[in-house]
Amino acid sequence: MGLVWDDAYRFGDAEIDEQHQHIFALAARLIDDAETGQGDVVEILADLLTHASYHFAAEEALMASVGYPDLASHRAVHTAFADELMAMAERLRAAAPDAMQEIAGFVESWIRGHICFGSA
Repeated sequence: MGLVWDDAYRFGDAEIDEQHQHIFALAARLIDDAETGQGDVVEILADLLTHASYHFAAEEALMASVGYPDLASHRAVHTAFADELMAMAERLRAAAPDAMQEIAGFVESWIRGHICFGSA
């Protein structure tokens, strides 16, 4: 079925919610394209990394401004996600077997756990 946005995933901050929706849409497109072999997964992955990096900085700044107590841990989750996507992009560029399916599975799992809070 793929990823489908639901308003239940809203964080409550308009800017962060808009960013989450954009990342969600990119992730859904990446997953669909990886599963069908259509589209340019490398290009979508680059867009996802760009937008995720911008979003992570904004989200972390917001968390710092309100004194979020688990900021360091949350920042580490963001860094691990970006690092893993970059490693997978390298595997994809090297034409590693099953790289597209690996990326699709990783992105879907992360989005469901991080943005959907495991509710999807």
